[in-house]
Amino acid sequence: PAVQVSLAVEVVPSKTSGALGPRAFVVETFRVGCGNAQLLILMMVTALSIGIYDGWTGLLPQILTSELPSFDGGSGDGSAGTATGADWTANEAGMCGMVQTLSCIAGQIVFGQIADRCFARRSKILMVLLGTAATASLGWASTMFQNPYVPWEPTALMRDQRWRLWVAISVAGACRTGLI
Repeated sequence: PAVQVSLAVEVVPSKTSGALGPRAFVVETFRVGCGNAQLLILMMVTALSIGIYDGWTGLLPQILTSELPSFDGGSGDGSAGTATGADWTANEAGMCGMVQTLSCIAGQIVFGQIADRCFARRSKILMVLLGTAATASLGWASTMFQNPYVPWEPTALMRDQRWRLWVAISVAGACRTGLI
């Protein structure tokens, strides 16, 4: 455009007096970005946290229907009260995913407002708090699953206790998207 829309355009060096073309802009942006260690660390941490979380939630239906211990309410064969394997249905797993997605949307809205109003010049504090809350919440959720990293047997979740998993996953989603 004839009038620059952003001051950031003036920061990008240009060998010609005109604006950079698309290819030159991308090359110059990568050159400047790769030379900034703080930017590279920020990109690495963000990519890792988003990638791990998205990979984990992508497998959530499979985890809920096959890996989560459940509680056998009693079939009359003397084995009442034993953990028997997951009994989550695909619909329940889908509902859990939907609740997690809605919590992600709510997290963006709520934490965006909190960041603007309460942490205007202290965003790093908010980022550390949200990162810690998301990590703690996912840690809590992972103790409910069968995995080799938990030194104790996971607790069987009865139907009336499944809210714990829903809360853990929703808090993690809201905090993660609040970070973004």
